[in-house]
Amino acid sequence: MTIALAISETDALKPNQYTTAQKIKWLSELDLKIKLEIINAHEGYETIPDLGLDDDGEQIPFVGYTDATDTSTVLLAPDPYSIIYSHWLCAKIDYYNNEITRYNNTVMMYNTALQEYSAWYNRTVLPRQPNTIYV
Repeated sequence: MTIALAISETDALKPNQYTTAQKIKWLSELDLKIKLEIINAHEGYETIPDLGLDDDGEQIPFVGYTDATDTSTVLLAPDPYSIIYSHWLCAKIDYYNNEITRYNNTVMMYNTALQEYSAWYNRTVLPRQPNTIYV
């Protein structure tokens, strides 16, 4: 799922007054959380997402998104787990609109989707191994 698709799906489900820049910031918060808490705990974390190399040949670290980020950028969680982005944005909208009952329902759906993604990632990718040599 791309940034643009996550935002357009959310806007279709829950019309709102929040700007695209604000929603990109919220998506950045979520993908940074996914990167730090889920992906970085597994082998190959250095190359996910593959942001390419800088001029010195070093891997460009993932630092989130800004309003200058191309909205065709693919978000970290693949299908079918990409539903977390719509749930996350809807929860943020409900929270900032002070619709607490709706927020509670939406954040429960988000938490369930995030747990499913995390469980899938844990089953699919090897955990990081300590750099310990036993003699």
